[in-house]
Amino acid sequence: MGTPTLWALEEAFSVLEGADNSCAVSSGVSAIAATLLAFAGVGCHFLVTDGVYNPTRRICDGMLRRMGCETTYFDPRLSAEELRPLFRAGKTKLLFLESPSSLSFELNDLPALAAVARDHGCSVAVDNTYGPSIYKPLALGADISVCAATKYVGGHSDVLLGLVACAAQPVYRKVLNSVRSLGCVPGPDDAFLALRGLRTLPLRIKRHGEAGLMIARWLEEQPEVARVLHPGLPSHPQHAVWLRDFSGASGLFSVALAPRPGVPPAKAAA
Repeated sequence: MGTPTLWALEEAFSVLEGADNSCAVSSGVSAIAATLLAFAGVGCHFLVTDGVYNPTRRICDGMLRRMGCETTYFDPRLSAEELRPLFRAGKTKLLFLESPSSLSFELNDLPALAAVARDHGCSVAVDNTYGPSIYKPLALGADISVCAATKYVGGHSDVLLGLVACAAQPVYRKVLNSVRSLGCVPGPDDAFLALRGLRTLPLRIKRHGEAGLMIARWLEEQPEVARVLHPGLPSHPQHAVWLRDFSGASGLFSVALAPRPGVPPAKAAA
């Protein structure tokens, strides 16, 4: 399903992610929806990190709930043993992670969490929009790596695209059937632009990471800043996980501002 340009993009992304095969779709949200719907069924259960991208939560709490699926959100910092009791025998179909978390930048201990999921016959998907080329979810135990290629893969603010990389054929077939049912295949021009972006992705993300860390270190020294949420900083509570699992950083991070003296928090935020 698609065009030769689209197939070339899927093959290239599979090489980047270390996947058996990949699906290209029309947006990052389409990639998330196609992945979740591939495992959805009446009475099924999903485990989703509480730090997930908000549209993922909207799909789970809206479309999937109407289909009879239940979602449990968990603290992204949970250990494998803390997560284990949340699995429901025969019902939990997918563990959906995002590392780092959107906005709050907690890290998931993917190898440990994936091992627990395997014990329960549950597949694992990771939103890897933060770190294509610097984070390898499939090598760390995930079955699926989801990416909003609109951002770092496209790289030039001129394409809307999503990519789903699958570790093995059975999972790929599930996702492919979901994509075919949704009809969310991108056009050849979008695929061409993403292929162009992939050629410079390693260089661009390296520069993003270097510049982001430089700014994050400077912000840590400013009195107006209470905390910088960047996993590449030694001050991050899970910095050791970042050192173990990531080969670099992208340019994304968050900042918590210090309260202004004498100003109530609500007014300071405004």
